Amino acid sequence: MNDETTFVTCFIKIYEEEPYEHKNIDWRIQHFREIANTGIKICVYGCPKYNEILTSIENEFPDNVKIMNLNYNETKIYELCSKSELTIPEQRYAKKDTIEYMRLMNSKIEFVNDAIIKNIWNSTNFAWMDFSISYLFKNKEESLKKMKEISKCNYGVDKDYMFFPGCWDRIPPNNPDGILNNIHWRFCGSFFIGNKNSLKYFYQKYLEEFDKFIEKYRKLVWEVNFWAWMEANTDCKIIWISSDHNDNIINIPQYL
Repeated sequence: MNDETTFVTCFIKIYEEEPYEHKNIDWRIQHFREIANTGIKICVYGCPKYNEILTSIENEFPDNVKIMNLNYNETKIYELCSKSELTIPEQRYAKKDTIEYMRLMNSKIEFVNDAIIKNIWNSTNFAWMDFSISYLFKNKEESLKKMKEISKCNYGVDKDYMFFPGCWDRIPPNNPDGILNNIHWRFCGSFFIGNKNSLKYFYQKYLEEFDKFIEKYRKLVWEVNFWAWMEANTDCKIIWISSDHNDNIINIPQYL
């Protein structure tokens, strides 16, 4: 094993019409290229509709970008999200926060788990990043440099850890009121990092708890909402980092 982090992301078509007109394919690829140009190792999960585009990206970055083979609509989480008579939150941006969007967001940890199993770069550490995450960066040069530093960091291969940046206070145990009908920004969603063991365990607990959650509440919520539920109601040891949807999303404190 080596200490170099494998970053995991996805580029999947779920809308017939993009909810935000400026966030078109070219916009997303432009921001992804900014990340790929740093040389960090990236596994990208795609879909048949973007095969040609993703193959071109892989050819452009042969040393550090790998397109992965896993159809997200065949994942275990997608199957759970497809149970009958599930509703979605009342307070949401209707054009963006669709059932398909909730399915995809909750699949993030399954993509990470699949990347861990295949482990094409023999990594100890894995991170999720949204495909266009660099659009959050105001100080691009400094934050892209930070991404490269993170990729080389050794947070201690002899111990388990998961760092999840976020904004709000944690929810109380056994109390879903704050997460069923509104977005809950306990976690930012666009980035997290951990070692193999912790993330694999998080995935297994996710499958168990997610199934129980949707059976009980009959509700599909954002992945960040369910992460907040996991933190409050399971033994998954998430290290929360005070952050926001800007350059701070990747600022893991030095003492960690």
